[in-house]
Amino acid sequence: MKKPSKQWLEFSQIIGILDIRISRKQRELLKLKKELTEIEERATAIFEKVTETREALKALRPAEEANSIDIYFHRSDYYKSTIENHLIDYSFLKEQAEKVQQSMQKVNKEKFKLEKRKDALKEVQSVL
Repeated sequence: MKKPSKQWLEFSQIIGILDIRISRKQRELLKLKKELTEIEERATAIFEKVTETREALKALRPAEEANSIDIYFHRSDYYKSTIENHLIDYSFLKEQAEKVQQSMQKVNKEKFKLEKRKDALKEVQSVL
């Protein structure tokens, strides 16, 4: 049986290294996908809080007691500020989600390049 050439062995080592890098990118993608789903779940929960607070604001009516108008306006201001805070949190989470998606795209491109390089090396190796 013919002994593999030195070049063939070197290509095998390089292909092995590329396999390791590709698996790293896959793990990184899984981590980013998990992070993205967590961010989206938190954003959904915050948006639900916003809708609940809006409903509470709509249902708010002045009571039949002394200082009822003052209490009504204090509560409505409280609900409005709570809605604003939740919307700020929501927009911040959406921004984070966009950043994670951009990094996922970047990692996907890098992984694709590594896979193309690996395929090209396998072709060269098969010629040897």
